Parts: sequence; C-alpha cells; structure tokens
Amino acid sequence: MKGILFKPDMIKAIVEGRKTVTRRVIKPQPTNRYHSPIQASIYLIQLTGTDAWGFQRPSCADLPFLVKPRYQVGETVYIKEAYCRSCYDDGLKTDSGGICICYRADMGPQWKGANPCVEGKWSSPMMMPAWAARHFIKILKNSAELLKLPLPAEELRLEGGNAALPMLEKRNRLWVFRHEFEYQEER
Repeated sequence: MKGILFKPDMIKAIVEGRKTVTRRVIKPQPTNRYHSPIQASIYLIQLTGTDAWGFQRPSCADLPFLVKPRYQVGETVYIKEAYCRSCYDDGLKTDSGGICICYRADMGPQWKGANPCVEGKWSSPMMMPAWAARHFIKILKNSAELLKLPLPAEELRLEGGNAALPMLEKRNRLWVFRHEFEYQEER
C-alpha cells in the first residue's frame, strides 16, 4: 500500500471532511532545450484508455514524454504522520510486540516539553509503515493542470481552505496532478 504525506493541519482537515483534493507536482516538469520550465506553450493530454498523461507542444505531433500519477483512481492510500512507539496503553494501534503507537498530532499542550516515546524520539512521517497508519483516503478522480493562483473559492475550499495556501504557493506555475479523494474511516 502506498503512503502520502500531509502536514498535520491538513490531516485534521481531511478527517473533518474539509479537505477532499490534493495537488502533487508532476515529475519531471517539461522543459525547453535550455532546461527552463515550459508553461504556456505546451499541452498536457490524457492518453485514451490509460492512466498516463503526455506533454505535447502545439507544433509537434509526437509526445516528448509520458507521466503517470503516483496514486491511481480506486486506490486506497494511507496517510503518513509523525508517530512513536509509546510506553502508555492509550488504546491505539499496537506493533508486533504489543507496544502502543502514539501520534504527534494527538499530543496536546499537556505534553509540552515531555516525550512519551519509548525510543526517545518521534519517527519521521516519511518512515511510517502502513501497519501503523490510522487514516486512509481513497482516490476518486485524477486530472492534470498547470497550477495558477489564485484558485477559485470552491477549489480553495476543497484544498482545505486558507491553511493550504502556503503549500499551493510553492507549487504555483508548476504542472500538477489534481487528486480528488474521500476519507476512509480508521481500519
């Protein structure tokens, strides 16, 4: 099963139903012969009957290269978040040794300066295994676009509201895959 990273505030928005769309940068980005990004003079087309997309210049019939979204329609993906093996039996998931898993997003102000982790540190969300996940999304629809800010109000709402703007601003004027998804209850 594939994992996907979100910032903690975006995970909260997903769980609360306020975020149902994410945009992920297409890699590699199309470039011209001087290796600078191409934005306006290129088309992105979906190949009929496939999950592949191709960048095409208006003056060329051939496709310079194909790209596929990492997450496919119908696929369930787990959300990665900071976690640790906890020494407290808090009723959450347990690893194979029966040690409870604790999530950084659940640590309220009462934990300020304290560390509940058995191993002494939080594990990076990037290293979270699927078995430790508690949140999942199902991909409903994929599309591709050149991201241009400002987004229409409805699109910004689907992205989780103004909290999503810093990440969107980093992706402005880049080609992105737009994934629509629905939250799946904890497993």
